Amino acid sequence: TLYLFTDLYEWCTGLHAPDTDRGLPGQIEFRFRHLYPGFGLAAPLEDAPQTLGRPPVKLALWEARRFKDPLAMGLADLLVTNPGTDRFNLLWLDEKRVVTEPLAKLSLSKRYDDVETVFGRTSWGPEATFAAFVCRPLGGHLYAELCARYGIGGTGHNHPEEGHFVLFGRGETLAGDTGYTYAKRTNEHNTVLVDGKGQYGDGAMWPVPNEGRARITRFATDKDMMIVTGDATSAYPEELGLTQFERTFVMAGRDLCVVYDRLQAREPRAFSWLLTHKGTVASGKGQWTVTRGEAKLTVAPLLPAGLTAREETYRPQFVHPTRDLTPKDPEFERLSLDTGPVTQTAFLVPLLISGAGETPVPAVSVKGENCDAVQAGQIVVAFRKAPGEMTVRAPWGEEVRSGAAVMVLRLQGADHQVL
Repeated sequence: TLYLFTDLYEWCTGLHAPDTDRGLPGQIEFRFRHLYPGFGLAAPLEDAPQTLGRPPVKLALWEARRFKDPLAMGLADLLVTNPGTDRFNLLWLDEKRVVTEPLAKLSLSKRYDDVETVFGRTSWGPEATFAAFVCRPLGGHLYAELCARYGIGGTGHNHPEEGHFVLFGRGETLAGDTGYTYAKRTNEHNTVLVDGKGQYGDGAMWPVPNEGRARITRFATDKDMMIVTGDATSAYPEELGLTQFERTFVMAGRDLCVVYDRLQAREPRAFSWLLTHKGTVASGKGQWTVTRGEAKLTVAPLLPAGLTAREETYRPQFVHPTRDLTPKDPEFERLSLDTGPVTQTAFLVPLLISGAGETPVPAVSVKGENCDAVQAGQIVVAFRKAPGEMTVRAPWGEEVRSGAAVMVLRLQGADHQVL
């Protein structure tokens, strides 16, 4: 719509549309990064459904022509699956534009600062593990400020889901999102409830940004590893008394992700750690496995002790007074890991990705100084508990001491990898 409006404005006025050169470059890459491995389905973040699929080729062609961008032209080339008959393909194609191989240029993981969204994958191949993470003011920082300054209404397609992630592996969505709904509910996302209650805007059709500013506070990536931390404390209503909700999501390779939450409240509260999915759940020995197709996700919480679990089937509100957007498969599954009332707690939850018939490498808690840490095979992931330094034993036997907030220590052959 913005591309069409820009062209129309400039054709009719002969003027250059203001701010387009600042706001529109890179849109096609952002949209491309939503694609799951295999480039067929898209990450179902907020009102974008999984079936949204590939962005239209014409959008990449518009950017390539306007900004003389060989990367956008490369994405257009990559997205083509059959002869395109859209009139805008003909209108916007620049046949002289140089083509750059995009997958050789794009990083595996990237953070978008204003909308506080991170996309990461372990490779550009169809066998990759993919994750996306969001933690932001509704609409992003700029839009939230504009809402406050000019009294603009709600954000429409954003959901109250700060700290939410989606996870795809072995060809299946393992931790998902409901996609387009009319009542936007926190408990339909992979985040945390406080005394069963969600974030500002919970249940609204048009959630409005609140005064708080949830944000991503740390991001690091190297090879197929990624660390992202978000502070979602201010996303919750003041009456819940939440004083800390810091979530760190770690992708430590194709087979292991780890979620680490630090939670604190002024009064005892019950915290619920949520996982939305469409698989079949089995439980045993303090673990839960979600099987979908040929893929399996093992949820193996190490902290806190004494968790109770609830599994339930639910149907989001897809029906609006004027239209019904209920999909063919409208029901979702929710796994909730619950604490009793506490003022402070930490969730340390390894997520083990494997084939449906495979037994994943077990994840175990490992001791360290000033840290909570987990080891799965030749990978150690450690999270600092308090200011200062932490010490943890690496898979190659060395005691590693660091002032980092989070560390991934990985042994691959003779290669010692540290993020």
